[in-house]
Amino acid sequence: KNTNLDEADIIRLSYDLQADSYIKIFNERKKIKVLRGVIDEINKTNSNTVLDFGCGDLTSFYTVAKNLKKNKEKTFFACDISFSRILPGVNFFKKRGMDLRNKFFFVNQNHKLPFLDSSIDIVTTCHSIEPNKSKASLIIKELYRVAKKKLILLEPDNNLVRNKYPKKLKKKILSRMRKNNYVINIRNILKKFQFNFKVVENEFNATKLNPASIFIIKKGKLKKNNKSKFCNPSELLNNDVLKKNDHFYYSELTGE
Repeated sequence: KNTNLDEADIIRLSYDLQADSYIKIFNERKKIKVLRGVIDEINKTNSNTVLDFGCGDLTSFYTVAKNLKKNKEKTFFACDISFSRILPGVNFFKKRGMDLRNKFFFVNQNHKLPFLDSSIDIVTTCHSIEPNKSKASLIIKELYRVAKKKLILLEPDNNLVRNKYPKKLKKKILSRMRKNNYVINIRNILKKFQFNFKVVENEFNATKLNPASIFIIKKGKLKKNNKSKFCNPSELLNNDVLKKNDHFYYSELTGE
C-alpha cells in the first residue's frame, strides 16, 4: 500500500525474504500428501520433460521429481523470479543426494519463459500463480503456450471454498484470500480461453485456510512440436535457440 513498486517486484522481494524458510519446515511425508494428485496425474501421462513454474525453494519440485516413475529418464526444469530462493533449494537437493544431471534451474522474467511453443510435455505449478492476481491470465496463457501435453495447476479455488466449507470457515478463508490478493478465479480464466480442462479437488492441503484444486488442462492437436531447448524470450518468433559457453547461455542473434 505504501510503495511505488509493481506487483512483480513486490512478489519477488517478499519471496526473497522467505528464502530457505520452507526448507527449514520441510516434512516429506506431509508434502507427498499435498502433491499426491499432481504426482499421480504426471505418472498417467507419457512424458519426457517436466517444468515446475514458480518453484520457490524447490521443496515441492524435489517431492514431485523424487516420486515420479522413470524419473531418471526425464528432463526437469524449474524456474522462479527469486534467485534467493532457488539457490538454497539447489543446495537442499545436493544435501539429499538428488541427481542434478537431468535438472535445470533458472530465473525467469515473471510470466515470460525461454522456451518455444509446445516444447515441454508437462508444466506444473504449486500455489505459484496464487499471488499474481493482475497477471494470472498472462501467466496461464504463457504456460499453455509452452506445454506440449498438459498443464497441471495446484492453485486456490474459490468455488471449492464456497460449495464445500461451512459458513464461518468459508468467510475466514475468503477474507484471507482477499487480504493476500490471491487469484481465486482460475476456473473463469480457463473458461475465457476456452481450454479443455477438468478440476480435481485436492484431497490434502498444507493448511485448511488455503484449500486448492488441481486444474488439469489438456492441449489439443499440436501445430508445433519443438524440442525443450533454452531460447531468447524476446526472439521466440525467430527460433533464437541459446548457445552454451562454459556456464552461460547467450544469443548469437542479439549478442545478449
